[in-house]
Amino acid sequence: MEAKAPAHDSSNPEQLDGPFRLVYQFDTSFPPPAADPVAKYPPDPTQAILLNPLYQDIADISNLAAPVPANPQPLPLPRARDVRIRLMAVAHNANPAYFGDPSIQVGLTTSLDTRSDEGAEADLFDPSK
Repeated sequence: MEAKAPAHDSSNPEQLDGPFRLVYQFDTSFPPPAADPVAKYPPDPTQAILLNPLYQDIADISNLAAPVPANPQPLPLPRARDVRIRLMAVAHNANPAYFGDPSIQVGLTTSLDTRSDEGAEADLFDPSK
């Protein structure tokens, strides 16, 4: 999960991917496939990974911890920030020579952009503080 850096952020540019900064990443496994996944149509929805965005009001996104892999997969996301969720298939095998070249173990990357501005800011301008 990546969050867009605020304008005029003075962070190290090497920590950014364009305007986005990596907040956390994790690996999760797909459920085991059906005995004959091609013969079953439509696909079984239990064979998918379900993403469950959990928007949180958080002042420092570096305190946002990576989730524990599960299905459905809860994804803690900071509220009021542009967020990019990147998904990619990664093949793992106990035999390192199985795929021939490590670069072919990673599939295409898909990005999902999201943002949630909902949230109560009742004490945003509190004159007593």
